[in-house]
Amino acid sequence: PFGIPFAFLPIRARLQGMDFDLEEAARDLYATGWVAFRRVTLPLILPGVFAGAMLAFVISMDDFITSNLLNSGGATTLPVYIFSLIKQGVSPQLNAISTLIMIVSVVLATVAFLLQRRQ
Repeated sequence: PFGIPFAFLPIRARLQGMDFDLEEAARDLYATGWVAFRRVTLPLILPGVFAGAMLAFVISMDDFITSNLLNSGGATTLPVYIFSLIKQGVSPQLNAISTLIMIVSVVLATVAFLLQRRQ
């Protein structure tokens, strides 16, 4: 819940820069509200949604204290789980999680870079 405002900012910025005449044109061509959103609006705001999701993820990973204090029984967030693994010592499981986070970060950054170069 505390990451929602950070995700909202880039999405709002994309919506402010969007030309709503495109969605209106889709509606004039008899597209339903859902089809106009899915085929016109969503592709235009997708970079903002992606940036908001990445920003919320980074903020949630960074804000360990809040995650630890808000931790409820039966639900363990990734930062709290990693912290519990660190307290036990370096394990193969901790190394695997760290490697996966690094690989996903590099892949996402590479895809974003390639998409930006293509446009």
